[in-house]
Amino acid sequence: MEILAAAKTYEPAIITVYGKAGIGKSSLAKLCNSVYIDIEGSISQLEVAKTSKVKNYKEVFEAFRLIAESNFTTVVIDTLDALEALGIKQICDENGWKTLADGGFGQGYEELKQLIGEFIKACKALKENFGKNVVLVAHEKIQRIGDPTASDSYESISTNLDKRVNDMVHSLSDAVLYMTLNKVEKKHKNGKLEMLTDGTRCVMATPNTKYLAKNRFGWPDVMPIDEGGENFKKLLQSVYPKGFE
Repeated sequence: MEILAAAKTYEPAIITVYGKAGIGKSSLAKLCNSVYIDIEGSISQLEVAKTSKVKNYKEVFEAFRLIAESNFTTVVIDTLDALEALGIKQICDENGWKTLADGGFGQGYEELKQLIGEFIKACKALKENFGKNVVLVAHEKIQRIGDPTASDSYESISTNLDKRVNDMVHSLSDAVLYMTLNKVEKKHKNGKLEMLTDGTRCVMATPNTKYLAKNRFGWPDVMPIDEGGENFKKLLQSVYPKGFE
């Protein structure tokens, strides 16, 4: 045990990026020296290093073992939604269920938590034992919070995962970034104000009642992404220069 002098520490990071389909979550991750674990099968058009499409939950861990000793510095899981679906299929197949609810008394969901727990442990090992960054890509889900007929109800956006899995991923991640299109305020001739997108992308990096987000790096609330994503890459390099080359 020793007391270390005050200094900034650089280490690998686990970052979740989520948003609607087609907004560019997967392509953003290719800015780094990355290799993709292709679970969803939607990155065939991306010119990136990737595994063959994963067919079952166990193959995800086979991919982890291959990548752990490789020269890639960033591992991209594409996508968490597809990973969860593989986990649910494995559990249902092993138990002869059609859905997790068939297990009764929450057994299916408890088994899902255990299965995702193994994945969480593997992600931590890649970061802590092998010095790899891990980027987790997910789709978004919009939920109505509160009574939909009440004036104080609102919509909240989070990852498209079971709530239990969502909580586990949120706890694991050093940053949870919501990727969306930037909105600007437009005033009409009648004086009415309207929020419209300007076509540019941005990521939200701090908590808000409207969306799930966090970061442990002191990043601003909203971070615009330029066309090539280079400004976002520089932000990642400020966390771990060696890993986000």
